[in-house]
Amino acid sequence: MLGLLATDVLAGPAAYWRWRSTTDNQEFCTQTPPGPGWIKVAGPFRDLQCREPGSVSLRRWAEPPQQRF
Repeated sequence: MLGLLATDVLAGPAAYWRWRSTTDNQEFCTQTPPGPGWIKVAGPFRDLQCREPGSVSLRRWAEPPQQRF
């Protein structure tokens, strides 16, 4: 149980991305894909306004997870 809690502590916040509508070119910033009809146009960002540049760490996928028993 403690092992599961420890992995949550290591996870960083999700990045924000700027998305644009393919129908009316409106843009907004969100952490999750808004659905069909939207394309990712900028990011990653650290803030909800998509102004502060961020980074996405791929360290999590660089090596296979260790099994703990």
